[in-house]
Amino acid sequence: MGQGALAKFCVDSVLPFDTSSEPYEYVPPFGLKASQPIIDIGGVRGTRSHHAARSRKGAKTVGGDVTLPVSALMLDAWLPRILGAAKSGTAFAVAETLPEFQCMHDTVEKVFSYTGCRVSKAVFKGSAGSPLILVTLSILALDRSTGNAGTFPVLTMPVEAPYLFNELVLTVDGTDREAEDFELTIDNVGSAMMVNSFTASRINIRDRIVSLSFTNPFESGSVDLLDPDLPGLAATLVWTPSGLNSSTTITLPALQIPADDPTVQAKDQIPYKINAIARRTAGAAEIAITHNSAVA
Repeated sequence: MGQGALAKFCVDSVLPFDTSSEPYEYVPPFGLKASQPIIDIGGVRGTRSHHAARSRKGAKTVGGDVTLPVSALMLDAWLPRILGAAKSGTAFAVAETLPEFQCMHDTVEKVFSYTGCRVSKAVFKGSAGSPLILVTLSILALDRSTGNAGTFPVLTMPVEAPYLFNELVLTVDGTDREAEDFELTIDNVGSAMMVNSFTASRINIRDRIVSLSFTNPFESGSVDLLDPDLPGLAATLVWTPSGLNSSTTITLPALQIPADDPTVQAKDQIPYKINAIARRTAGAAEIAITHNSAVA
């Protein structure tokens, strides 16, 4: 029986999948999958019935979302796939291209392999009510193949501690901000190029849009964010997890916040939802990350 608790997921930079592949615990649902429609003519043939012989399988599309809990070693492996550039010391930077990788998903009865994968979008989020920091990776792939049960490599799942929302230090324009939640999106705007083939010929990475949203109390300490001047405000998101030898700093040099006045929704504290776009400056990219992945 295909019991979901027994499913497993791993990633590798190159084929084949083996004992050096990277195993990951994921948060369901697991959305990465192949879809292939059946093409029917649907014409007029003297009857309302559709004949089975007048249909064909169409092109296969492969993609979907995978949600992972954020941790030190997980970031070490995934930041280059999200941003583009290889790790340099503790620095992770953007690049115009993204590295390709492969994914494998063991669903107990069958093992699915996804090749030619790239991260189209990554959404990091957390909140006071849901404190685990999760990242949802929108992955596009060129193709999917199916293997038999038992072909997933023998791997040891990670046991490192996850990052928590409670440890976030959010600074905008030099001031620490209270936040009830946050969502950081790095959208590479990927698309699968379909030509005269039944599978995608390549994954096009067309853009890079970095955005940050968060909700803070509307009070004297946040009125400066109502309608700030261009070109934008410097912002950082910092985690220094307690009990770990790891730390992460996300730097946004020019956070542009459009005017969007808060609204009174109840008798409680008035919330102020910030929805901002990160831009690059003459001296810095729109996002840069410093990450020390050493685990205590």
